[in-house]
Amino acid sequence: LRTSNILSQSTYHKFMVNNLGIDTDMFKKYMKNQTRTIDISRKMVSRLKKLRDTRPEEMTQKQKKFFANQAFERQLTDDSITVQEAESLVGGLIAAGVDTTGNMLTWRLLHIAMHPEIQEKLYQELIQHVDQTTGYLTEESISQTAKTPYLHACMRESHRCGNAAPTIPIKRFEAPVEVHGVLLPAGSVILLDAYSTGMNTDFVEDPLEYRPERFLKAAVEARKGTPAEIIDHAFFSGPFSQGVRRCPGSRVANLEAHAFMAQLVLDWKMSIPSLKHWTDCPYGQDTLTVARLPKVEFTPRK
Repeated sequence: LRTSNILSQSTYHKFMVNNLGIDTDMFKKYMKNQTRTIDISRKMVSRLKKLRDTRPEEMTQKQKKFFANQAFERQLTDDSITVQEAESLVGGLIAAGVDTTGNMLTWRLLHIAMHPEIQEKLYQELIQHVDQTTGYLTEESISQTAKTPYLHACMRESHRCGNAAPTIPIKRFEAPVEVHGVLLPAGSVILLDAYSTGMNTDFVEDPLEYRPERFLKAAVEARKGTPAEIIDHAFFSGPFSQGVRRCPGSRVANLEAHAFMAQLVLDWKMSIPSLKHWTDCPYGQDTLTVARLPKVEFTPRK
């Protein structure tokens, strides 16, 4: 990608469009959306740099920790990251966050739509946190588990039931590695199973049943000290990993998913009449594991 508002031409674009003259509506839409993503990222970086250069005392902790700002910090000692590269990184972050969020939301929507009683309980929690002036949920009410525990429990339970990234990561060993007494020779390819644990009856009662209450504070406390507490491990809490290797787009994706589902539940009653159980929904493996949602019916709330 270029760091202007024009996309550099990929091999696909050069061959399909320039050589064969094939330029589909879908590809045009893709190019338009990607260009918009780059424009947004350029503006974000520009605003942040201007704030940093002129009014650094007004920067929030979130802005200071933003990796584009960290890139500016590195520029003070070396030139390993340019402003243009920071713009490209932000564009990649936005695109990756949207892709992940879209796949996450298909599973969240499936589970919420299939359980009207859970949907109503979530609505009752959310309606208490709507700002009376703007009519919208505040960022704090969406991001803080203490304020909307049932919303966060619903998202955690959806991750357990419909993990968009069930096997991560894929890694090839360049040298022999011993894991729990098993020697893996050089060249071995491994991946970690992030799904089966949440479906294991040794740890989860009735694992095919969608029950957000499993992740409310009382249930989590009750599991401590038992084998079942494995489902509360940080590495099991979402598809983004943890620590220094954590996906840099995780905060964007999580906030988008929570905000989107919260607003949907506030505005609509949802159902999928063609399915009897969420496990009846077909799914496929694309970049991530994607639920192939049938028709979802939306009824406006009064």
